[in-house]
Amino acid sequence: MWVCAARKVKLWILGIMEEVGRPNVVDFFPILDLLDPQRVRARMKGYAGKLIEFLDGIIDERLRLGASEIMESKGAMMCWIP
Repeated sequence: MWVCAARKVKLWILGIMEEVGRPNVVDFFPILDLLDPQRVRARMKGYAGKLIEFLDGIIDERLRLGASEIMESKGAMMCWIP
């Protein structure tokens, strides 16, 4: 389960990095920001939304389990690693 999730997170992070590194017309012509001609904003919202949804799921799971159960099952140092 975690291997598949790790691959998804890796793809989302790579997608964000590609979008940030790609030249954008809006950087040179700020008036086009409202139009988003290259759909950069839309793609970034997609990647960021998926990543936030995934992290919210991990946080909700940790809150549901409680700190004592996590520490018992993994040990004190490993409780911070999913």
